[in-house]
This record gives sequence, C-alpha cells and structure tokens, in this order.
Amino acid sequence: MKLYCIVNSNYEILFEKYFKGTMQDDFEIIPLQTTSTDKLEIYLEKSDLFIKIAKDNQNSICAFSDVDVQFFGPIRTILENSLKNNDISVMQNYVGAGYTHVNSGLLAMKCNETTLKFMEGVAKTAYQNQVGDDVAMSYGLTKYHKFIKAAILGNKFWCGHQGLPEHPILFHHATGTSVLEEKIKQLDLFKNPPPPAELEIEYEEIETEESEITESDVIEEIEIKNHYPVNTIKFI
Repeated sequence: MKLYCIVNSNYEILFEKYFKGTMQDDFEIIPLQTTSTDKLEIYLEKSDLFIKIAKDNQNSICAFSDVDVQFFGPIRTILENSLKNNDISVMQNYVGAGYTHVNSGLLAMKCNETTLKFMEGVAKTAYQNQVGDDVAMSYGLTKYHKFIKAAILGNKFWCGHQGLPEHPILFHHATGTSVLEEKIKQLDLFKNPPPPAELEIEYEEIETEESEITESDVIEEIEIKNHYPVNTIKFI
C-alpha cells in the first residue's frame, strides 16, 4: 500500500525520527516536499494531494499520513479492513466526533471515481472558504455521507490535544500546536508517559472561619505547580 505524506524543511526531524522511525508496516512511503511553512497553505496543498492520490491510483488502495505522528503498532491491516465496505476511512479529531469532526492526519481511500469527486469537492470547499482540509472534509462527509461510504477509525488512533489516553493506542497524531518544539515534546511525552502524580504537598496551616483546605484544593495546587492536571495532560 502506498502511504503519501507532505514534508517541509522544518518537519524533517518529525519525518525521520517519529514517522519513519516508529513505523511498523511495510508501506511504500511517498514523501512530497513542500517549501511552504504556512499552516493554511499546507492544508490546501493536502487537499490538492488527495485529488492526485485518487486520480493517479485508480482501482487501488492508498493512504495519507501527516508526519507529526508516531506508531505504537502495525496499522496497515486495520486500514485495509476498514475499506472492505467503504470508500474512505479517516481518524476522528476527538473520541465520539464521528464524521462531523474528522482529522485527516491519517486516512485511507479506495481510489475510484467516487473518492475522486469527493476529494475535488473537499479541495473546492477548502479554497473557496480558505479553511483547512479537515474542516472541508468534515463538511463534505456530513453533507454527502449518503454519496460516499466512510469509516471512522476508532480510539486507538489518537489526537494528542485530547490528552494522554487511558488505553493502549496504535497511532498518535501530535495535534493542538503548530510549533515544532511543542510537537516534539508531545511526541516524546506520549512515547514515555509519566507515572501517575504522587507528590508530597507542603503547605502552611491557615486559619479560616468559613472553610478548611480540601482534597480538591490540594489537587488544584498540584495542577498549578506542574502546569497540567493530575494524571492527564492537555495541549491547547
């Protein structure tokens, strides 16, 4: 299976260390170089690439992935199975979102006339409204879900802005930031998550007539000092 991706000079480390470095399938990787570093421009280039994938690989199955990702297990068989009765499969932006809020950081498609027309519609929506391909694809799947058969990848395909998952995952997309250093920090964190917080809290006794220090006060203090909630991390 061909696996397309877009790489710019800033994201070479993501492509080599995390995308290629953690992959556990025998995909035929097809990286397309871009000189753009503007987020919207890259989104629009992605929508153009989706058309090219569908057009150049008629009657085949292909996939696309962003490069700010890492793999914790093989995913090719899951992608292939997801297309047995569907034209396209794509991860969701957060658990329960379904096709109303997809994330094109990972998608697979049957390259046929249906997906070609759909991707042309996605690109047209993205360009006309100057929005990201995710937004345009979510709109397309919501409006035309009877026209194209779509599968939504489950919660083993995880967007990082949701925080650390409480279950094993196969695929992590470092979302919630466009800053390279923050993406690397998130990728490393998901690769080696911290243990549950077990911190000793030192505080002075205070006198108050109306209330006493509660457990929630202590937890809030931990969160403030460590910049993230106990047992979870959210990227905003």
